[in-house]
Amino acid sequence: MSEITYLTRKGECPPTAVHFDDNGKPYCAIDIACPLCGGTGRTSWTPDPICIACDGEGGSGRAERIPLYTPDEIQRLEAALAKKRARQEAARARSLQTLEENHGAILEAARAIRNASPYADRILDTIERTAALSPAQAASLERAVAEHRDPGPSQHLGAIGERIAITAVVTKVAPLKPRFRSKGRPTAPACAVTLTTDDGHQLVAFTATPCSPRDRFTISGTVKTHKTWKGKRQTIVTRAKLTPEV
Repeated sequence: MSEITYLTRKGECPPTAVHFDDNGKPYCAIDIACPLCGGTGRTSWTPDPICIACDGEGGSGRAERIPLYTPDEIQRLEAALAKKRARQEAARARSLQTLEENHGAILEAARAIRNASPYADRILDTIERTAALSPAQAASLERAVAEHRDPGPSQHLGAIGERIAITAVVTKVAPLKPRFRSKGRPTAPACAVTLTTDDGHQLVAFTATPCSPRDRFTISGTVKTHKTWKGKRQTIVTRAKLTPEV
């Protein structure tokens, strides 16, 4: 009678001797390393280098049981796993097809702005991974598409490096994390301030000037760059000075 070969679930030879449990199932036991010293038996943070948890042996006194299988059993398990994955992939494909049928218009519009909208890109990644679209996700995609479809009257102002001065109204103030000087003294609290001109053009400046939404300022500074955020063209101003309009 030929000897039966037992392997781990990954098809590897058992690292230790083969044992059988009370039900006749084969397994091998692997000693679990000491959690204090990681199996080395020594510690470097105590006066005595010998690990006090395992007395220098490196083991925890416990063993992990690893189930073993015959080659035929592994083949059957792999075949069953392949069928399960095929069923899951088929179900996922049906779910995606249903999404395309019910929400094809908004999904197609979101894909069109995917490269320009990181927000829409993240939502689409989640939809493709889960094959599901919640009402909140659908509403978020509709808002992102609407913002990119209608950027409004905002245009980029000035040329990069040009000094500009223009009157605008504060529409948003976002506090920034305080930075520290070399001597450890914190700088004045800074904010990212979004301003909108009477013509609808948007400017963004980083300043410590106290301000609130609906405050009107004359902003002067140097055009650092031109960007588009959520479909709105914005002019980023550096070395900005906000002068309240009297």
